[in-house]
Amino acid sequence: MSQGSGNGTHLGAFTQEINYCTDGTNPTSYILGTSTAANGDKLFSVMVGAGSDYQDYVYYGDTGRFAGAYGEIRLYGYVDYEHLVWHLKGEGSLTY
Repeated sequence: MSQGSGNGTHLGAFTQEINYCTDGTNPTSYILGTSTAANGDKLFSVMVGAGSDYQDYVYYGDTGRFAGAYGEIRLYGYVDYEHLVWHLKGEGSLTY
């Protein structure tokens, strides 16, 4: 599991939790995320693709204003694997 925080157009200030299993090099399960807005509303995501400098996620809603939400995002940046820190920014769309 990894945890972090950020600031998004639709979420505002949020915390992020990513869960997956790995063999030490590659994920061995779906990479699932939960973004939680400051008021507790949640938005779920699943990674659907990646390259050397990007990651693609599909969003789907869960609670509060994000119930029934859907969308996608492409995150650009890099991962510092030595310190396990993700440096990413993204563009996408979200309908809710």
